[in-house]
Amino acid sequence: MRIPSGKLDQSIAFVAVDAVDLKTRETGLSSFTVVYSRNGGAATTYTTPTVTELSAGSMPGVYALLLDESSSVTIAAGSDSEELVLHITQASMAPVTRSIELYRRDTTSGQTITVANGAADADIERIQGTVVATPATAGILDVNVKNIDNDAASASGTVTFPNATLASTTNITAGTITTTTNLTNLPSIPSNWITAAGINAAALNGKGDWNIGKTGYSLTQAFPTNFSALAITAGGLADITQAAADKVWGTAARVLTAGTNIALAKGTGVTGFTDLSASQVENAVWDAVLASHLTGGSTGAALNGAGSAGDPWNTALPGAYSAGTAGKIVGDNLNAAITSRMAAGATADANVVSILSQALAGAGTGADPWRPV
Repeated sequence: MRIPSGKLDQSIAFVAVDAVDLKTRETGLSSFTVVYSRNGGAATTYTTPTVTELSAGSMPGVYALLLDESSSVTIAAGSDSEELVLHITQASMAPVTRSIELYRRDTTSGQTITVANGAADADIERIQGTVVATPATAGILDVNVKNIDNDAASASGTVTFPNATLASTTNITAGTITTTTNLTNLPSIPSNWITAAGINAAALNGKGDWNIGKTGYSLTQAFPTNFSALAITAGGLADITQAAADKVWGTAARVLTAGTNIALAKGTGVTGFTDLSASQVENAVWDAVLASHLTGGSTGAALNGAGSAGDPWNTALPGAYSAGTAGKIVGDNLNAAITSRMAAGATADANVVSILSQALAGAGTGADPWRPV
């Protein structure tokens, strides 16, 4: 029997017979002792031998020993094949000795080489003893280019093609080409390849003529020169042309239509537009008709509501004044003409309760009309 080196799931069978008559097959045995020697080495006892009785009824006395201790089944590094001797004993049976071959495998256990057209299919695990990295894409070997036409590539990953010609079907799909000499076969530029984002990113340097009439496109960069004339329509910028001689943007029209905004950076101006003076702004505000500015919460509404507050004698009394306020006291107590109370001959219709701080006891008598308390 042969067993691959290092394989720990193999078993060997042996027959247990009676230790006395050497022929009666023993069943139901346990507590076996196993001693082994590999390649003529020292006798070594299995730590925990695993022995299984196959079938006491169908195969009486037949047992299987599992070779699961690595040191017993692994051959030396410099060997291709070694002999393993096993000595099995048990108190009720005659000793059993088995000898097997341990060998080094040429291929992975359980694998089959596929051969097609005389060529063997295999996974590349090593190249000149170095483990190959797992490829990023299955089935495609990842290779770092070190030399091309016996010229070493730079450490940065740049590859130089000496005296090389790239085929017409070769594409360079990544990276930046800093300098190109003798470029031929440039593909045609598709229509509308300049986008709004590309126009916004471009810096106008004051040279050449520009004409932008595409609705939805805009220019957000600061211009290097002043505008002497500008045409802006609701659809966007249009007909903006720079004169080559004096860097003046010149068209005859200066038109602003509804919905168009002009945003200028601090310190710049637009020729032809007049600034409003402080006096003009002042007069425009104070000469506004108040009745046209009565929106709730506005300053005009507040000024209009304050009109009655300017003449308090126009305020109705008692009005909705709270108790204790001046409006409440005046409205409730001055309810008749004061002259009617102070006229000559007028009498006071009231109970006198004290005179000169002397409290009175109530109705007096003829002899003592005041009757102090």
